[in-house]
Amino acid sequence: MTRSLLAGLCAALTAGPSLAQDTTGGPTFTYVEMPKDDAKDTGWHVEAKAGLLWLAGNSDSTSLSAGLKLTRDALWQRYSLTAAYAYSKARVYVGPDPSRTLPLGPDGKPIVTSFDDLRADSALSARLWNVTPRFDQWLIRRGAPGDTSIYVLGNIASDYAAGKKLFGGGQVGVSTLLIKAGAHSLTGELGYDFTYVQPYDIPGNPAVGYSIHSILAALAYIWDISKTTKLNAGVAYLVNLNREDGAPNADPTENGVPAFQDHRVNTLVGLTTQVYGRLSLNVSWTGRYDAKPQLSQLPTGVSSESKIFLRTFDSITQVQLVYTFG
Repeated sequence: MTRSLLAGLCAALTAGPSLAQDTTGGPTFTYVEMPKDDAKDTGWHVEAKAGLLWLAGNSDSTSLSAGLKLTRDALWQRYSLTAAYAYSKARVYVGPDPSRTLPLGPDGKPIVTSFDDLRADSALSARLWNVTPRFDQWLIRRGAPGDTSIYVLGNIASDYAAGKKLFGGGQVGVSTLLIKAGAHSLTGELGYDFTYVQPYDIPGNPAVGYSIHSILAALAYIWDISKTTKLNAGVAYLVNLNREDGAPNADPTENGVPAFQDHRVNTLVGLTTQVYGRLSLNVSWTGRYDAKPQLSQLPTGVSSESKIFLRTFDSITQVQLVYTFG
């Protein structure tokens, strides 16, 4: 569970492990501690999440979110896949309806007396999705003191609000259980991340894709408050090792982003509690910091020479129902 949290954190920020092996055979591992006699494959565990907000009348907006997590624990391996989707759209009034004849006020501007006199437009405010498969190979048995695994994961995603049309890549690293005390556990990860980013095109400024090679450090904390309630929190930090040629930069003197300047931080806090049987309620908050954000989509009526950079910090708050299978 802790490693699934870390995978989600790292994916939101953004392929195989290098193992000494005989090229004529499969990879070999040296295990520090053998599995318990009663250890067994847990089979597939599936969680499905969904949330919806629909406003009508004086306000007209639709927001929805969905998520899926699949996990299978073998004796020394874990296979997992997480996927998420969020969408938000709202009606906005952009000015008087040019097809209607309206009286003019003393200032020469149209007088409107109802919403029918205004021109409505549908504005997309958020659309994001990501898919992240992950594989863990334990070197020190899961749940034992010093529980350690090497992992490899892939990621493909899109985030309209962040200005990223498509981005993806992979990670390889090591994950270690640092502290296990009663209901509390803390896991740390250190690894390498590769991400390729394709931004959205901006009128007059076609986007250029670019690659980011980064070092990754992450922590995940879990508190099992009771048998039915769990608190989780985590933070992941990445910094670029290479120069990001083609990446947008608010500094006009720089062409691209120099190494060690693209700092990215993801934070997550979530609370899950059982409602009834396999149904649970999840409340979560995710904060994301990007020192070198993308360019924003420009509104109509402004010069193509305009450049507006997105804010360096944004957040997502979600309330979802979770149903567990298996």
